[in-house]
Amino acid sequence: MVFAAILGTGIGGAVVIDGRVHEGRAGTAGEWGHGPASAADAAALPRLPCGCGQTGCVDTLGGARGLERLHHHLYGRSATSHEILSGWHAGDPAAGHTLGLYLDVVGGALAAAANLIDPSIVPVGGGLGQDARLVAALDAEVRARMIAPSDAPLLRQASLQPHAGLIGAAIHAGRCGDDRNA
Repeated sequence: MVFAAILGTGIGGAVVIDGRVHEGRAGTAGEWGHGPASAADAAALPRLPCGCGQTGCVDTLGGARGLERLHHHLYGRSATSHEILSGWHAGDPAAGHTLGLYLDVVGGALAAAANLIDPSIVPVGGGLGQDARLVAALDAEVRARMIAPSDAPLLRQASLQPHAGLIGAAIHAGRCGDDRNA
């Protein structure tokens, strides 16, 4: 079983069982970002409205725009996700604090998903998934919270970066076309 996680503008995912995407009853299987965001320092988290209609979802903080919102909430200044990550790489304390809280929130949500479905691997795609250091830090956070962690990394950068979403959409569109012609 594979659980694919997308860390792009927002967050998303998919569950793959025996080589097939599992869509679930309502087509939302793998949408790990629509539960409440939590962290050890929960008071530091903004509770933002989510596009799904709820408030305080992991999705509001887990993607690139969420990282930017979190940083702005903590420090009152705007920065792009690229600037925040660059600051983190360079040892900037503010960026480090933002990323620490981000890893707590996103790592907790991904660990809950991993504990629930016990995947063999979690490929991470999307724009933020292209940052190898972020994926490695997130992997450490997730494995620290798992019931039965592996010694090997669970989260790995998706190999089709940055075109995986386009390839998946093309495959899905082709299958839908096959269904219409049947």
